[in-house]
Amino acid sequence: MIDLSETINICLQMVEKKFDKGSSEHWSTLDFENLANEIHSKSGTLLSVSTLKRIWGRVNHNVKPNQTTLNALAKYLGFEDWIAFLKSQKLSERNIERKNAVGNKTIVLFVFVLIVLGVFFLFKNKGSDTVQPLEKKEYSFESKVVSDDIPNTVVFKYDASKAPEGTKVEIQQSWDKRKRSAVKKEDSIATSIYYRPGYFKAKLVINDTIVKEDDVYIPTKNWLGLIETNPEPIYLDPQDIYKNDFLSIDRETVSKYVMDSQKQKNWVGLYNVREFGELYIDDFEMETLVQNTWKHGPGICQNIRIAILYDGGAVVVPLGKKGCSAELSIMSVDDKIIDGKTNDLSSFGVYYDEFVNVVCKSKNGQLKFTINKDQVFTIDIPKRHKKIIGIVYNFEGSGSIKKLEFKKDNTILFQEKFKNK
Repeated sequence: MIDLSETINICLQMVEKKFDKGSSEHWSTLDFENLANEIHSKSGTLLSVSTLKRIWGRVNHNVKPNQTTLNALAKYLGFEDWIAFLKSQKLSERNIERKNAVGNKTIVLFVFVLIVLGVFFLFKNKGSDTVQPLEKKEYSFESKVVSDDIPNTVVFKYDASKAPEGTKVEIQQSWDKRKRSAVKKEDSIATSIYYRPGYFKAKLVINDTIVKEDDVYIPTKNWLGLIETNPEPIYLDPQDIYKNDFLSIDRETVSKYVMDSQKQKNWVGLYNVREFGELYIDDFEMETLVQNTWKHGPGICQNIRIAILYDGGAVVVPLGKKGCSAELSIMSVDDKIIDGKTNDLSSFGVYYDEFVNVVCKSKNGQLKFTINKDQVFTIDIPKRHKKIIGIVYNFEGSGSIKKLEFKKDNTILFQEKFKNK
């Protein structure tokens, strides 16, 4: 008989398949937020991100899901409630038992056939290697963008003709394994649409092994405002984001483009992807003034993520409302994650009555974070002399930027005036 733990695991696997975002091992906090919203729309029950992370084992916790959570998961899958889901599994179990009873009568014959086939292929392939190691030098991969605007189609030219027969050949748009597209080894051209600006490491992947990489750089002409819907964002006009001497995506703008914006969690983004002079990730200082302006409805933690983009990665500085620091995480150099679940990031919890002053400084192998003039966190980082090529602000709900400066050795190399150009 299937026990409760096994049944819960089956339910989670079915939810994972329906959500269709790849393995939960690679889900980000934003993915869990999107899942919570989908479950809410199907079941009427809003599960927290921390609850979903606990039941998926992303946070150490031994307590089983309560009945409300189980009912919500079952309704998301199309069942009336958890009891109905349990009944379906018991029915499946009886069907399996009947099939096994029939199957046992033919198992001897099946094993005999397998043995015969195994002997046949053993002699057929004797003296040859069935698995050949991949020689990365036998493959080529390069890319080009087709315009200077966004969205932008990228043309990939590749040679995977030396891949063994039956090999899975894919092109991956960036670091995200979910953004892989299957291509034919016999072809040489494939295209992908990039809906967001940034600096990406595209990859040619053979049987889940990365054999080649190429840089895809999609800059912005100036500041670009987005409402972060998937897969295609909503692009905002300049007049939607420039507000006198600061940038802002306010709740009125979100409501203009998103139906039921007060009932569902939304993220917005302000992008400026460009070179900021001779600034490198191992020696810079970024100072900014930011404010989350979302007050009501989903998104009450008022999270902000500031991503400083560099050649090959990003440093992400988080902020959130006081009391919400457990949901925050820092991304350091080489994609190292400092999670608020296992680290004290409470100093990144703030009040948004006024603009919050944030400083991120890299010097002598350390990243130092300062919030409202108080140094709150320090991280040791490896030596990476990589150029800074952009900055992205993401706000949960809505938000504003009043100041942005990049310095090196106390000399200002870039200062933003927030004037529409």
